[in-house]
Amino acid sequence: MLPFAIAIFLSAFLLFQIQPVLGKFILPWFGGTPAVWSTCLVFFQVMLLGGYGYAHLLVTKLKPRSQALVHCSLLFVTLAFLPVTPALHWKPSGGENPAWRIVCLLTATVGVPYLLLSASGPLLQAWFAGANPGKSPYRLYALSNAGSLLALFSYPFLVEPSLSLNWQTQAWSGGFVLLALIFGLCARHMLSASAMEISAPVEAIQASEIPKRYTQLAWLVLSALSSVLLVATTNQLLQDVAVVPFLWVLPLGLYLLSFIICFDRPLWYWRPFWSFAVFLSFTGAYVAVQAGVLLPLKFQIAAYCAALFSGCMICHGELVKSKPAPAQLTRFYLLISAGGAMGGVAVAVVAPLIFLGYWEYHAALLGCAALSMLLMYQATLSAYAPRWGWVPLLVVFTGLSGSVVSHILSDINDSVVVTRNFFGVLRVVRQDEKRFDCTSLVFMHGRITHGLQFEKAELRRSPVSYYGPRSGIGAAMSVLQERYENRPMRMGVVGLGAGLMAVYGRAGDTMRFYEINPDVVRISNAQFSYCRDSGARIEIVVADARIALEREHASAADQKFDLLVLDAFTGGAIPLHLLTREAFELYWQHMNADAILAIHVSNKFLNLGPLVRGIAAADSKHAVLVSCVEKRHSLYESSTWILICGSAGILDAEAIKKVVEPWPVDAAKLLVLSDQDINLFRLMAK
Repeated sequence: MLPFAIAIFLSAFLLFQIQPVLGKFILPWFGGTPAVWSTCLVFFQVMLLGGYGYAHLLVTKLKPRSQALVHCSLLFVTLAFLPVTPALHWKPSGGENPAWRIVCLLTATVGVPYLLLSASGPLLQAWFAGANPGKSPYRLYALSNAGSLLALFSYPFLVEPSLSLNWQTQAWSGGFVLLALIFGLCARHMLSASAMEISAPVEAIQASEIPKRYTQLAWLVLSALSSVLLVATTNQLLQDVAVVPFLWVLPLGLYLLSFIICFDRPLWYWRPFWSFAVFLSFTGAYVAVQAGVLLPLKFQIAAYCAALFSGCMICHGELVKSKPAPAQLTRFYLLISAGGAMGGVAVAVVAPLIFLGYWEYHAALLGCAALSMLLMYQATLSAYAPRWGWVPLLVVFTGLSGSVVSHILSDINDSVVVTRNFFGVLRVVRQDEKRFDCTSLVFMHGRITHGLQFEKAELRRSPVSYYGPRSGIGAAMSVLQERYENRPMRMGVVGLGAGLMAVYGRAGDTMRFYEINPDVVRISNAQFSYCRDSGARIEIVVADARIALEREHASAADQKFDLLVLDAFTGGAIPLHLLTREAFELYWQHMNADAILAIHVSNKFLNLGPLVRGIAAADSKHAVLVSCVEKRHSLYESSTWILICGSAGILDAEAIKKVVEPWPVDAAKLLVLSDQDINLFRLMAK
């Protein structure tokens, strides 16, 4: 019936549209790290489980008439929770557990509406099955997944570019009101139908059809394995590429697409084909893991997505092969969602506690590969599969397992320090610098170098890496130290890393670092001596720089910086909320009239030049580009900096003029992003 189809489609659309909306809304509040989206994803999986559990209880414990009355009443009561716009008081202060705060924030903002939305699909399908004996409700499940898929892929291409964040939450709230009205029509129809006069719970009538325990366990394991692969793949993409909504929804969309294909027509799932596809794509994904940022963006995305899709096809194809009769529909969905929640929790909660690296992705690949091999071994008993077809898979699996173990051991053995928290994996690696007859300590966040220090006495205080004398920051410091030769300088630095910027501190100067990750502060102080050796007074604020500066301004504690350095954009997971029009207005408030804003924009995947230059032009500031190419075996690294100042005269100083480069052609296409309009697609480097 049409009302049922519309209600199921709309509920699924709203269920998945709110995920990127709220994820993007709160991403800047927690530093723009990939773990923000992973935590959101797990929250929604757990709430989905709660909704399916609620639906199962209604169907098995209440008569259909009571089910309709209870659920519709709760839907209309939930309208009081709208709109689902996060309250500003949920912004972190810097000392709390970010994952727990995200969970509390989402629960308060959208918890009840999302739980009822999660239950709506299974309830409608159960009612449809009761009112239409002999008709399968599983096509409606495919329709539900199609609505989910449309919600995900419409977001980065239609919703995100067209609507501000506040309008997105308002529009979603309007859609929820519409769903409540349509659901009321469905309930009214069912209340008047003879099928609603069933006098006993469905489960009591169909007790003999309850699947065996091992079948239910298989549902749980298969759904958990696919969920682990989903969340781990998403983490892998975000840490090596960018925290962009498209890369949130792409893995989730492929995950749902495999559900749609498998449930719509079981013939699409042919075990031998997808088993060999798993091993082929997993090998490609492992090569991508090893290559990291050295592999072009499109190849990384293709490799990870191919492995995810083939792995999900195996898991979901086997789920469809064992799906129960419609009478057990809510039990089936409940166990699938339970497995999904277990998989998400395993990656987001358990893995950081037991793994020192992002090794859950390796575990997910090996788990799916082992499942495929076992399924092919089982298939050797059938006529359509070669008797020894599983042997090549065993060979590949053995080689893949050995490579994974070797990679993990290498990560551990090469590290002086390795730690992992909400913000990522940090390592300190000792390298043999034969060209300088010494060793160095390299500070790495994921695969990105965040500073190094030579252990040779005469090199320990050298401004190495991206901070050399020919770099943008080196030129800026030369001008400012000459300009303020007779008075102390006050400098702000966003991003501590190894503390390399501290080498420029003179006696009497103050250097104030803003660092969101407490482990960075601990490791920097313990392993590197830049801050201890600096002549300047060092202040470290453990908080997101944007939030800390907002609070300082609100309390009339403007910092009056002579120099503000932004060095938080070299990796994939860049905090883009630090590069919006509103963020720059905040920086100007904390800077003296002739201060320099120095931004390190070296990035493999994102072209930040047009954005930084565009905002500077919009604010009537002067900007120059300093792009230096260093020799391979020197103390320094090639880097790209943009220097911005309200006074053109300072940027015309000889120390800066001699290293300034002309703006590239693509930098003429200036961009200006606001907090309500952050879209990374326009920044993707070709």
